[in-house]
Amino acid sequence: MGYEDLHPPGVDVDDDLLVRLAEAAWLAQPSILAQQLPPEMFEARLQSERIAGLLNEQEALHAQEIDSHATAVRIEVAGAASMLEGIAAREYRRMAAAAGKLAEASDIIGSRKVGKRITSMIAEALQQRSNQLAFGSLYVPAMLHASVRSEANRKLKPNDIFDFRHAAAALPYCRAFLTDGPLKSLITSGHVKLDTLYGCEVAATPKEAIDLISRLIL
Repeated sequence: MGYEDLHPPGVDVDDDLLVRLAEAAWLAQPSILAQQLPPEMFEARLQSERIAGLLNEQEALHAQEIDSHATAVRIEVAGAASMLEGIAAREYRRMAAAAGKLAEASDIIGSRKVGKRITSMIAEALQQRSNQLAFGSLYVPAMLHASVRSEANRKLKPNDIFDFRHAAAALPYCRAFLTDGPLKSLITSGHVKLDTLYGCEVAATPKEAIDLISRLIL
C-alpha cells in the first residue's frame, strides 16, 4: 500500500525509479532524511489521535452494518487484507515484466484490479485457522478492531492504535506478551481468545509477569 502511495498524482513515475528512491531513503542517514520530512510526521501522539478519530468516524457511518461480532470480524479482516492491494499490484507488474509481458507490466490500473482480486482471496483465506496462524500480523489487529467495533458504545482511543500494533508484533511470534489489564482482557475475552489461538500467554501485572517468566525459563 505504501509503495503505491508513492505515485504522485499527475506525475509520470515508473516503478524502477520508485524502487531507487526508496533504496536511497533506506540507506540515507536518519538525521538527513528527517530534515526532508514535515515535523508533524514525528508527532506519534497526534498521528494516533488522527487515526483513531478517522476510524471512529468511519465506524459511526457504517455502524448499521454490524449485526454481530462475526460480521465485524469479517469486515475488519477484509479491510486488513486490502492493505496489501498495492503490494500485490506491484508484484503482479514485476512478475509480468519478468515474463516479458510488457503491456501488463506497465498497466497500473489493470494491476490494481488484480491487487483487489488477490486481497479478496486473502480475506476469504483468513477465515481459516491455518491462515490466521500464518498471517498473524494481519489477523490480530483485525480481530482486536472488530472486538471494539462490535461493542455499540465503545470507541477506539489513540492508545489503542499502539496497543494493537504491539499485540500484532507479539502474539503470533512470542511465547509471552506483557501488557496492561485492559488489553489483556480484550485479547483473552470469549470471542477473541488470541492468546489461545497463538499459544502466547498474556500477563498484565508484575506478579503475573514474574510468574510467567519464571515458568518459561525453568
